[in-house]
Amino acid sequence: MRVISKTKIEEYFSKLPKSEEALLRWYRLTRKAEWKSFADVKDTHPAVDVYGTCHIFDIAGNHWRLIAKIHFPKLNEETGLWSQGRVYIRTIMTHAEYMQNKWKRDCGA
Repeated sequence: MRVISKTKIEEYFSKLPKSEEALLRWYRLTRKAEWKSFADVKDTHPAVDVYGTCHIFDIAGNHWRLIAKIHFPKLNEETGLWSQGRVYIRTIMTHAEYMQNKWKRDCGA
């Protein structure tokens, strides 16, 4: 999967260095993944949920939440080729920030 953008991860752990290891682990696993469905995401990251158009990843045992929108690969019927899947990081936050529910506005539900 193509992750857009690693910069958001780097900016977050520059402010909260304790999050670096866990966020970079999430990034590495996600970059290597070839997801075609939510079940595939769940196989890679068991602590993931869906809310509206967003996927909510629990990072490091609920210390942080990463909210992303996933565009799964699609088959081009003319060429027979699959598009590249993309994961758009919307926000990263602490569990306390997550509980304020402000992130839900971006998820269309």
